[in-house]
Amino acid sequence: MKQKQDKILRRLVLETRPIWKWLTLACFLCIGLICCAVIGPKLLGQAIDLLYAYWEGSFAGDLLATLLRMLLTLLCVYAAYSLFSYFKMLLLNKVVSRYFTCNLRIRISDKIQRLPVSYVDQTSVGDVLSRMTGDVSTMGNYVHQIIDTLMTGFLMILAIAVMMFLEDWRLGLIVIALTPLSILLSSFISSKSEKHFYQMFTQSGELNSLVEESFTNFATTKAYNLEQYTEQKHAVLNDRRRVSEATANFTSSIVRPLIAFSNALAYILICLIGGWLIVNRDGVSVGIVVTILLYARQFSSPLEQIANGLGQLQHAKAACRRV
Repeated sequence: MKQKQDKILRRLVLETRPIWKWLTLACFLCIGLICCAVIGPKLLGQAIDLLYAYWEGSFAGDLLATLLRMLLTLLCVYAAYSLFSYFKMLLLNKVVSRYFTCNLRIRISDKIQRLPVSYVDQTSVGDVLSRMTGDVSTMGNYVHQIIDTLMTGFLMILAIAVMMFLEDWRLGLIVIALTPLSILLSSFISSKSEKHFYQMFTQSGELNSLVEESFTNFATTKAYNLEQYTEQKHAVLNDRRRVSEATANFTSSIVRPLIAFSNALAYILICLIGGWLIVNRDGVSVGIVVTILLYARQFSSPLEQIANGLGQLQHAKAACRRV
């Protein structure tokens, strides 16, 4: 089973060879986006420390000028973050839609024209259409997701973890300690959804086949009095498709609430322990606690992206088995 899964993943990677330069450029845009996301909370924490120092009376200087410089820098950082995010999404959408999925459908169409007549007789038109439309689109979405969620998510988690340890290792350790549990649960639950996605795609092909044949051969169906039989068969296939889709989506979607619960625990612990460290003047300032809270909030976003990406991966692997 593992060899079969590895073969499917290798095939997906090989299919992206024609667009590897564009995907590399998207990766560089992801790195720029991550740098901006990491710098923003650090600058905001420094601004809060500056205000706290002014409130204590330990700041000597022009508060307004210093704050304006920091806010302008923060504005530039978030503007760069927005630009990197916009160009990355624009690049991936155009490359994946125009080159990857379009080229894959052209190759499938060429292959169908070379297939023997026996394959055409044994395979319904609806099943072929389902593979060329829905399954290929799923593979394209996966190529998008692997750059947009899995890579960006893992790199952002690594960068945020380093910055949290540099700010304060005790508060950073609270967030890091809950991460392995979230990732393990995400991987385990997502792996259980692949068979349901495969059943969903297979039953979609069967349902499309039945609908296509029923409308194309309507006169024959009417002549042999098969309307009731066709309706019953459609109801059975539709019910199986509904159950498979509901099970697959439910299995892959319960990951997000688990991650949200672990992040909520992290917020509570950071506030409690951070407040205790501030009161005891143990080398932690208000700005550091706010920075760690912002990093923890950012930390939850890539975890949810990874969970979503793992679900998309199982979705794409199921589609790749049929294309």
